[in-house]
Amino acid sequence: MAKGIWSFFFDDILLMGPMYGYKSTIKKMKQLSIVLAFLLIIVVSISCSETEEPNEDLLNAKVFRVPIEGIIPVKENPNGTFNISNARFEAGFPERDNVNGYEIKVVKEDGTFGSTNVRRANQLDKRGDNLFFVILIGSPYAGLGVSAGVKYQMNQTFQTQLQNAKTNLKEIEVTVLE
Repeated sequence: MAKGIWSFFFDDILLMGPMYGYKSTIKKMKQLSIVLAFLLIIVVSISCSETEEPNEDLLNAKVFRVPIEGIIPVKENPNGTFNISNARFEAGFPERDNVNGYEIKVVKEDGTFGSTNVRRANQLDKRGDNLFFVILIGSPYAGLGVSAGVKYQMNQTFQTQLQNAKTNLKEIEVTVLE
């Protein structure tokens, strides 16, 4: 016997005895399919909702700031092993047309500036219409086909590295060079 709200749908389906009758069971199954269809519509509508348009400052301003996000790239292979590479921070912004490049200043947690870099669009990671400024943390590492245990150990190491570097990497300030 089902419990809770689901008992309304499943009791007739599970019992299917002469006391309940087959017409009642078919009716309950139709009701269940309607409820599941509505749930599917809700889930699809939430997952397919419009993505946020880029902030107007990112599209038009000559100087703007973008938050930096810590990333540990991990990919599971079909055979159950993993590929993992070292921790990184990255910040993305929409590419501008007809510019000479971008001056990118790292802004620390306390508001002071760290290093300044000048990059052309072809020197930045491009994904779709966005450019990404990437800062690798630690020595370059690529673990290809590693076990779940090694992945876990490397992930812990990379998490520590990200945490230690976080105070020096809050956001970037981008100046468009025309």
